[in-house]
Amino acid sequence: MKHLLLFGSRSRYTMSGKIFLPVAMLIVMFTIPVIADGQPSQCSPDITSPTVSCIQNIAVGLSPTGEIYVPASLVDNGSFDNCEIDTITLFPNFFTCEHVGMNIVQLSVTDTAGNQNFCNTTIDVQDKLPPKMICKDINVYLDASGKFKADSNAVDNGSFDACGIDSFELDSCSFSCENLNQAVSVVLTATDNNGNSDTCHAWITILDTVAPLAACLDSVCVILDDNGVATATTMMVNDGSSDACGIETMSLSPSAFTCANVGPNAAVLTVIDSSGNSDTCHTTLYVKDTLAPDAVCKDTIVYLDVNGAASVSGVMIDGGSTDNCGIDSLTPSPSTFNCSDTGANTVILTVTDVNGLKDTCSASVTVLDTIDPVAICHDTTIYLDVTGSASLTAAMIDGGSSDNCSQTLTIDSSTFNCNETGANTVVLTSTDPSGNSDTCTATVTVLDTLAPTAICQDVTLYLDTAGKAKTSAGEIDNGSSDNCSYNAAIDTSNYNCADLGRNSVILTATDPSGNSSMDTCTVTVLDTIPPTAICQNDTVQLDANGTGSNTAANINNGSTDICGIDTMYLDNYDYTCAMVGNNQVMLTVVDVSHNVSTCSAIVVVEDTVPPTALCLSPINLYLDINGSASIDQHNVDNGSNDACGIDTT
Repeated sequence: MKHLLLFGSRSRYTMSGKIFLPVAMLIVMFTIPVIADGQPSQCSPDITSPTVSCIQNIAVGLSPTGEIYVPASLVDNGSFDNCEIDTITLFPNFFTCEHVGMNIVQLSVTDTAGNQNFCNTTIDVQDKLPPKMICKDINVYLDASGKFKADSNAVDNGSFDACGIDSFELDSCSFSCENLNQAVSVVLTATDNNGNSDTCHAWITILDTVAPLAACLDSVCVILDDNGVATATTMMVNDGSSDACGIETMSLSPSAFTCANVGPNAAVLTVIDSSGNSDTCHTTLYVKDTLAPDAVCKDTIVYLDVNGAASVSGVMIDGGSTDNCGIDSLTPSPSTFNCSDTGANTVILTVTDVNGLKDTCSASVTVLDTIDPVAICHDTTIYLDVTGSASLTAAMIDGGSSDNCSQTLTIDSSTFNCNETGANTVVLTSTDPSGNSDTCTATVTVLDTLAPTAICQDVTLYLDTAGKAKTSAGEIDNGSSDNCSYNAAIDTSNYNCADLGRNSVILTATDPSGNSSMDTCTVTVLDTIPPTAICQNDTVQLDANGTGSNTAANINNGSTDICGIDTMYLDNYDYTCAMVGNNQVMLTVVDVSHNVSTCSAIVVVEDTVPPTALCLSPINLYLDINGSASIDQHNVDNGSNDACGIDTT
């Protein structure tokens, strides 16, 4: 049997999830045995598949280029056929770095009759070759934090591996300021993707080219001392300047100051590290004078002028104030005074230096007023009020008194009454708060121009038995008044019967100043005295009719009244036969004021008229059986009559 290894085109196959790229196919050509007469033995027809046997767990190693071809013969473990094998093929049979590890392959055996059979086995593709290592020396530079972390790529100078390098590792990769300016030996280890590794050596030189970070405070105060000088230090300005490997030196410019530099001053801080790298920052140095002046005061006296004003200057109360940079101003407060400030006043002296710093002290400033007021008077007139009094104020007679400050005006007489009407001399005194004074006199005329108030009341007068009555102003006055005093008078005081009834009377009230007023009221004159009734007896004779009458005049016997009798009447005027005899009668006398009085008298009623006798004639008289006959007055009377009646016939 002959074996032939053929190369054909590459094809991609997938088997058990792996990709294989076969690059050759092994074709086994067999020589089929032939019987002597030229006819095959038991091979026609051939329907029996070959018997296939694979060697299990085959290991192969990749070449330095990372590939290997595996022939079918390496896998075949004595496969055979009842006739003759035509071909034995292995798929896949080409392996690279991608196939490192266990790979399932299939051995295919085909006989000459086209019968085919398979077996599977595992090929362990292995990479046992380490990477090829190439190193180079380098310089590295610390970063701003003073550190450097070396990257293997920086040291690697082209190390390679057919299956690829998985990782590089330096035995020393971190460097700091401790390694500054040193060459450090490092080992670079490369491990390929299949765990094979190798090393090479390199030198790393550590350098620092990062400048320090200069950090300044934006502004710093520099305080002048007692002598007016100050020095600024780098520590005052530094706001955390830093360098990863340490600061070598710091300097500040400018750093010395005097009073002339008070205020903002530009300054530069320079920072240098141990490698000579430098950086600067800028700041503003505010030179300040914080020492206040030393204020020293002294007391003084000032005098108010004619305007009532006085002033004091800082120099007047300065007692020797001092300052390290010089005094700019001396300011007293208060600095001006007026009349309300007379006496001791505490004045604060503010001493301000050229830099605005202040100190104060206090001084006693005594303000004096030695100018007298000017008293000026004018005459005036005042009027008594309803109470009979009048008040006078100093202002009423002040004619323009004045003082440089203020004044108090007083008078020796301020109240007046009715006893002081007329001219009165009053003294006006002007006194200022400091006790200075002046006087003048004025004539004050007191007048009463208020008329009395006349109030009268109605009165009733009763005539006396003489028919007269009298009243007075005092009786008519019903509380008239005057602020001072008054006299009351009435226009009529005597009354008689002619004045009976209502009479108007005028009450006049007059005060001592001639002011007067009047009031009118009514005087009612009454007559309450009854008349004097005087009676006399009288006789009335009945007439033929049996009647009679009487009059009051017949009964009146000289009745009288002081103002005259108005009427007289009787309680009975008429009489009849029934009243024959004594009858009491009452006379009533009424005067013109309707006063009444009575008296009684006896009226004798007489019937002096005889009866009228009338007889029948002739008279027939008839005897009775006895032959007698009688007769009486009735038989004869023919209507005899009498006004008062017939008593007997």
